[in-house]
Amino acid sequence: MCRHTTKSQRVIRCICAVSALTISMGVANAQTRIMLVGDSITQGGQQHVSYRYTLWFDLQNAGFDVDFVGQRDFTNSGDQNLAWYPEYFTTFDRDHEGYWGWRTDQIDGIITNATTSAQPDIVLIHLGTNDIGQMGATGVTNADSNLRSIIDQIRAVRPDATLLLAQVIPIGPGSSYFNNADQVDPLNEVIADVASDMNTNGSPIFLVDQNTNYDLGTMMQADGIHPNTTGEDQMASVWCTALSPLLNAINPPPSVTITTPMDGAGFDAPANITISADASDTNGFVTQVEFYNGQTLLDIDTNGPYTFDWLDVPTGNNTLTAVATDNEGATRTSSPVSISVLAPTVGVDVPVFNPSFEVPALPDSSLSQGAGVIGGWTFDGTANTFLGIFNPPVGSYPMAGGNAAPTGADGANVAFLFNNGGPSESVMASQTLSDVLLGDMEYTLSVAIGKFLPDQPYSFSTFGGYTIELLAGGTVIASDTDTVNPEFGVFHDTFATVSSIEVNPALLGQPLAIRLNISATAEDRSTHFDMVRLTRRSLVAGDADHDGDLDLDDYAMFANCLNGPNAQPDPLPPTSLATCTTIFDFDENGRVDFGDAAVFFQLDW
Repeated sequence: MCRHTTKSQRVIRCICAVSALTISMGVANAQTRIMLVGDSITQGGQQHVSYRYTLWFDLQNAGFDVDFVGQRDFTNSGDQNLAWYPEYFTTFDRDHEGYWGWRTDQIDGIITNATTSAQPDIVLIHLGTNDIGQMGATGVTNADSNLRSIIDQIRAVRPDATLLLAQVIPIGPGSSYFNNADQVDPLNEVIADVASDMNTNGSPIFLVDQNTNYDLGTMMQADGIHPNTTGEDQMASVWCTALSPLLNAINPPPSVTITTPMDGAGFDAPANITISADASDTNGFVTQVEFYNGQTLLDIDTNGPYTFDWLDVPTGNNTLTAVATDNEGATRTSSPVSISVLAPTVGVDVPVFNPSFEVPALPDSSLSQGAGVIGGWTFDGTANTFLGIFNPPVGSYPMAGGNAAPTGADGANVAFLFNNGGPSESVMASQTLSDVLLGDMEYTLSVAIGKFLPDQPYSFSTFGGYTIELLAGGTVIASDTDTVNPEFGVFHDTFATVSSIEVNPALLGQPLAIRLNISATAEDRSTHFDMVRLTRRSLVAGDADHDGDLDLDDYAMFANCLNGPNAQPDPLPPTSLATCTTIFDFDENGRVDFGDAAVFFQLDW
């Protein structure tokens, strides 16, 4: 039984009863690969994701172990309504072979490559609407010959594939296609003939009637061609009923979500972090929840509420997951949560020009393309790269519309690096700073890394990962690569830290530089960068102004702290209690007192 539950905010009631069909194929025992082939009704667009969304969750909630496969993972317009499809970027399997506006002859041209790539066990086909919409009665003949060719090509790659061939949904008023709505019935008669003529024991074809119970009055968007959410649910229910006898139900895994900390949260080291998770099981009970940082097991909790207090967490980037196990042994891993634990925010900023790439000012959805110097940054790329400064639209980051800053970024603009050539290409942005490497310092380079929405309108690239580097005299002294993986549509901070005590002494006094790269070498990969920050913190005891020496400025700061934070005018920035204790609480009693004064005046002045 396929029963849709609450994966969407809309009210859905898809019930998929197991059909009485007699199936000649063996029941699948492993994960079943399902390829959904179609036109815009399958691909989705105009804020809609199509029946694929509801069908995926119907199958998951029924306990079927399936994998949607295909070369595409985006809708036509990239503007899916996340209120209708809240799990679109997380647990929904977006892979498909749907093509907006395509006829059967166009699908016929790509189906061999699609099948070779996807290696499906089952193929769902809903095609022919564009044939008759664009060609009228001639489209019926077009679909007849091409559907047969499509099936032949699928079988040439997958001789034992099972095919579910749909009779198409009706066409309503709202577009020019309605002029040919009377061709839907002849088309569906041809589709029935194709299914009957080409059915074999080795590769069965099942005719799926998507037409009969499809109500134009309640299930169609205004264009009369594409389903609304009610129509999507109807189509998913029909598909699910046809699929159920072909699939082997398994024990549905439990659900689990990390509720705290929030993804992208930052903490000061040493940090005490409470990790909490919600976990439940639809047909049994949860026996345990494991908490992980990367591959490292932190704790196992066998009783709800599921929490773990992670104490004295050192500086670093961390990726947290929770794994729930139910009473039948099924497991599910939560979506990852990335957090950063930073060194205490004591230190001074090292000047970086145009750290958030706001120079030059750009209108929404426009860019200033490299290679060359743009806004004080040097953009270098080989022939098949694309790079520069970009003001991303809402289609790239949900919060970026109208020159607003994307979540986790600062300002309207970001830097972009795009490799569309492959392993032989290189692409980077860099800046040489006015400061030099000082001795007895700890440097921290922080950069916000952006992962654009996968359906962004500008290029069909995927996230390229990142490498950030701090250099002295052209030598890399600190770097970080791919330790954070932002959620789609947001920026997330990463950082690299180095003590100048640990670097080659010959590099002291050498100019500092920052370099940004993408880590992926495959083609069609890109990454966005923002908020480039560099701080230094003195490792010299009592060096409050972080210039590497004890001097009168440090004495003034100590006197200020000894009298109480902000107790008297201070030529330096106002002193906080945290700053005072971090620098001057030598006896670690939580305050700056005369015991600390005795230590301070014995330092190497």
